[in-house]
Amino acid sequence: MKNLQRGLSCFLVVLSICFSIYHPQFPNSFQVLARSLKENATDPEIFSELFHTPDSFKKDYKEMEKNFKIFVYPHNTDKHSTACNKPTVLGCFRSEGYFYHNLNHSRFLTKDPEKAHLFFIPIYCHSMSPEEKSKKERAIAVQDFVKFLISKYPYWNQTVGADHFYVSCSDVDVAATARIADRLKNSIGLMTMLGFWSGVEDSYIREQLYLTWEYDSELYIEARDWPTSIEQGHWQAREDFYNSKFCICPGGPQLDGFIAFAIHYGCIPVILSDYYDLPFNDILDWRKFSVILKENDVYSLKKILQDIPKQTYESLQNHTFMVQKHFQWNLSPVKYDAFHMVMYDLWLRHHVTKYRC
Repeated sequence: MKNLQRGLSCFLVVLSICFSIYHPQFPNSFQVLARSLKENATDPEIFSELFHTPDSFKKDYKEMEKNFKIFVYPHNTDKHSTACNKPTVLGCFRSEGYFYHNLNHSRFLTKDPEKAHLFFIPIYCHSMSPEEKSKKERAIAVQDFVKFLISKYPYWNQTVGADHFYVSCSDVDVAATARIADRLKNSIGLMTMLGFWSGVEDSYIREQLYLTWEYDSELYIEARDWPTSIEQGHWQAREDFYNSKFCICPGGPQLDGFIAFAIHYGCIPVILSDYYDLPFNDILDWRKFSVILKENDVYSLKKILQDIPKQTYESLQNHTFMVQKHFQWNLSPVKYDAFHMVMYDLWLRHHVTKYRC
């Protein structure tokens, strides 16, 4: 047990994969913008200005596509049903379902563990919903499954799990853009609010954001339960995303979900957190399509946003549209989409995997 706990404390690449999931068809205004951006791009497949080192990215990406291999541990869903039920592409945890589906139908999958660069532990959030299982029950389920893998296979012990990974997901359920195409047509020109945030005050920075700006006329800050699906009828929140120049993303639970919503709706995310590790941070230059602030900046938030020059704002917004493709999940993966960005991120990490225990 001590060896397992020791391994758990120093292993695993944990991926948060809760990005936008939406239909590839866009209303006319988005099609015109996308066509204009593509025509002005130096590379027809990616927008180089979004990347730290675009030339290195394209070279490494090709190598990753050709060589990268992942071994998925076989598992008995009857015996380990608590942690390993087959993921779904429906509901709150759909992005992990897309990842699993895409991986199983990709060139990256290998059935030969000797050829694998990384090992995937098939643990799924939807199998361990907090509404159905306590934190302790979920921890025990994961621990039991990892113990089973350690006892049956030799690969964990070779690196104490340093070349293993699993995926995790918040309850993000971004519905199809096509469902609200009539509302989206005018969204680009309809920016009536300076900034927007709506959510639960479940972190210190979110409490301060609400207390400081609750009654402001230009920052729309509201404490309420966060909508998760259009099917539930939460139209107003989506209009708020469309009608805001900036979407405030304060640190706390499900921060990745709010960022996904912002990017999906073309609202510039304002990251207000001291400790958040941005997705693909080593690949994408987040300062090109977001505003990154310290938590202490919450008290001067309005002035900071007001002082952003118009040209800078327009550049940030254009880049927000450009980067959407890298956060989009597709049932059939396409080049540079969220699945391939996750794979590339893993490809980079496997080169620097080290045993630290």
